[in-house]
Amino acid sequence: MKKLTTIALAVLILCLQVFSCTVAYGSDGFIRIIACEPATNSPIHKDDVVEMGLVIKNETDKDMTDIEIIIKEASFSGWTSDQGPRIAELKSKEESDPIRFDVYYNGNGRDLVLEIRYKIEGKDDKAEKK
Repeated sequence: MKKLTTIALAVLILCLQVFSCTVAYGSDGFIRIIACEPATNSPIHKDDVVEMGLVIKNETDKDMTDIEIIIKEASFSGWTSDQGPRIAELKSKEESDPIRFDVYYNGNGRDLVLEIRYKIEGKDDKAEKK
């Protein structure tokens, strides 16, 4: 019974990490993820496509432009860098509208790492969020 309980807890923790997107957000002080969650609460398996919802906030005192969202981890894939979700502009202290996109689970690993590229005053910058 103890072994079964341990296995059940390990599976539950894994599922929470894969589905919550709240496990280990990176923070660079410029962008904060308000929400990142799958559109379903069911388990995902290799080759599943999962719809994600993402809301980000510009924490700077300056406007951000040319915001791109790129998948950086081998556990998931979805698009090439020129095809992914984009936001033209995000004003200072403003939250984005919900961004919906599909990701494909490759079956190896449990992390979804997003790289968010943006410009502040015409200068390129980026932040990785796990």
